[in-house]
Amino acid sequence: MTLAPLDVTPGSTLTPFSTPHLRRLPRELQKFFRFGTSEMTNMTQATQTAAQTFQDKFAEITLTVAKPMFDEFSFDATANGYPAIVEESRDNNGDPFISIRFILDRNAILGEHPENECLFVLKGILAEKQFEVSAAYDQRPGKNGLLYEKLETRMANHTIIEDRLTKFLEAAMASRKPPVAPKPLVSPIIWKARN
Repeated sequence: MTLAPLDVTPGSTLTPFSTPHLRRLPRELQKFFRFGTSEMTNMTQATQTAAQTFQDKFAEITLTVAKPMFDEFSFDATANGYPAIVEESRDNNGDPFISIRFILDRNAILGEHPENECLFVLKGILAEKQFEVSAAYDQRPGKNGLLYEKLETRMANHTIIEDRLTKFLEAAMASRKPPVAPKPLVSPIIWKARN
């Protein structure tokens, strides 16, 4: 294959997708790089529609599943003297999330010692159109209590989110149990000394 010389008019801008470059490509490849305004508009609209559909799905799951579940847990925790809070916001990438933070210590204050906090986050990753579950159930020095999972949109439902939250809570409780002292060995045979 021989490439045709570039035919660029003075003062024009040359980009990898400008016509002179396209003329140098074989005909079968040119079709992949030629987008008219209508095709680009349709692609942009389709991308925006998909992103909006995902955002709507995340908002629906947050409103109908995660928020009521997190609010109920937060209410129960605070009623029993444990500090807890539910937060909704967007991260630095603009991805929406809902989280619950709590401490398994009745005398603690949220934000005072973040390493003692347990955190469960449900996030909508807009770029990937996936749900992300991340949890830190033990952030104390020397501990590495983390859970992480990505979920396809179809898997983000009440049962799955409740299951992940339950596993997280069990791990948080187990990580704070005091160590059990080993029991002394007791022989099943009783030996009596002879007189």
